[in-house]
Amino acid sequence: STASDFGRVDGVHRGSWRSRIRTLRSNGVVPVVWLISDDSQQLYDRGLNNQIDYQNQVVSAVDDIVSHYVVCLECDEYYSPAQVSTLIGELRKKTDKPIGVHLTPGVKAEYIKDADIIYLQTGFDLNEQQFRQQIENALKFGKPVVVSEYNLNGTSAEAKRFGDIACSYAGDRKSTR
Repeated sequence: STASDFGRVDGVHRGSWRSRIRTLRSNGVVPVVWLISDDSQQLYDRGLNNQIDYQNQVVSAVDDIVSHYVVCLECDEYYSPAQVSTLIGELRKKTDKPIGVHLTPGVKAEYIKDADIIYLQTGFDLNEQQFRQQIENALKFGKPVVVSEYNLNGTSAEAKRFGDIACSYAGDRKSTR
């Protein structure tokens, strides 16, 4: 990420990362590594090979202590479906961990075709029927779905209600607010 409001991460800092991940794991959290954010124009401008090199460095640094990877946040804002497939393919050469894809609201088959996991951003301000429809559309692809980014206030009663709805579908019971 090159966003100043979330903290700049533009290199792999093996020792620091491993220490932080071990702390999380000691507290029962097995992290998922997201490999590029949606607000990093400076990084996209460096080209796909730069991102592939970065992915390889990340995997070399932490693969043994993470759960899985998400190849990009809101991939469809800055990468084509072919570029996402390339990133996933190159990542598969380095890890056997599952690989997720996160898009702007909804699911686009051409973007998730090579992914193992769909990180579904449903969007905000949906009614229950619309929310359920987003989940049901994603489940049609036959891949695990992590429902994410569905409420701006993740500790609210409405966020909990929608999280409970997401977890009511068959499969693993997980959601992220």
